[in-house]
Parts: sequence; C-alpha cells; structure tokens
Amino acid sequence: MNKLTEGSNLRWESSRMMLPEHKELLIKMGKDKEKVPKPVLDEQELEQINIDIYNSLNYTIPMRLTLWDDGYFKDIEGIVDKIDYVTKTLLIDTDKEILMLSINDISKTEMI
Repeated sequence: MNKLTEGSNLRWESSRMMLPEHKELLIKMGKDKEKVPKPVLDEQELEQINIDIYNSLNYTIPMRLTLWDDGYFKDIEGIVDKIDYVTKTLLIDTDKEILMLSINDISKTEMI
C-alpha cells in the first residue's frame, strides 16, 4: 500500500482535479502555439492577387482566396462581386452568402 493507492490518501485526492478555468487556459495556450505570423507578400504575389481579383470581378470566374485571420489561414471560394477601394474591402459571393473581406488579409488567390 502506498500513498497513490485509492482510499489511502484521502486528504490529497482532491488536488488531482483541475479547475475548468485552468483547463481552458491550457487549451488556449496550446492553440496559441499553432498560430502563424501574417505573411509578408512581395510585389509579384501582390500583382497576381490583383490580377485574379480583377478577372473574377470582370469575367465572373470563381476563385479561392486564402485569408490570414488572427494567426490562422482560412480558405473561401466564390466570385468577386464588388471592390471598395476606399475601405479596401471585397464583396465575395459564395453559394451560401455574400462576405465582406479586407484586401489586406488576403495571402493567396487561385482561380478555380
């Protein structure tokens, strides 16, 4: 019989439990390690993004946008509906909804 045997160490058995707040904090810290910094795009990549957006807007060609969103990448597929140069946003028409996206968050485009 040792102190880890169930029932022999009743005084300290409750210390093996974790509070929900501590558990959430550990999960959040694990997710923060997976985050990636925002990519820095060169002139050629920016030019290709502009060309793809222009083609999707004028010729209604569907495209796939890769967005950087607070440390994570997210893919969106749709057709560019409108470009607002003042606020630097795009309206993307997906099959389900129309999304407003910031042009500065686009890291990659691909015509599909």
